[in-house]
Amino acid sequence: MDLCQAEGIFIELVTGNFFEFLPTMKRDIRPLSRRLVDFLVRDETRDTVIASIDKGCNLILLWDGDEFQIAADFVAGQILADTSETGKSYVMIPLYRHAITAYEKVRPNAGPKPTLRPRLQVTETKGRSSVELELHRVGEADYALVGRGARKTKRPARRKK
Repeated sequence: MDLCQAEGIFIELVTGNFFEFLPTMKRDIRPLSRRLVDFLVRDETRDTVIASIDKGCNLILLWDGDEFQIAADFVAGQILADTSETGKSYVMIPLYRHAITAYEKVRPNAGPKPTLRPRLQVTETKGRSSVELELHRVGEADYALVGRGARKTKRPARRKK
């Protein structure tokens, strides 16, 4: 298997997964399908995917209704946190399994599971100070915040304009 064949497999897996979400969107998916494939066939997209699986990153495809991007899962939380300011919504699709399936013959050192994982910590901001809390997952999507060993930090005062 060569790199082009692997890329074709990856594109087929991602587009199949992506379009599972679209029947509820009530839009013609053909132009969107073309845009997704155009994004996936870019050299920089392929290079990002390969470099990321080599590093052990769990990748996700993000779509905001306009643009596509690929990011590591541990960056997704920051991207989503910014939505409180941007108002954007995202469709997210995990890519690691697709990438490994597609590129395993040409990237034999990539493991079956990502080796880099998000750090389970959040920062709670109150006024000028913040507290770092440990995050414990409870079930599939719930969580508990634990203050044991929380580290308090002081943010510098903002200058008035």
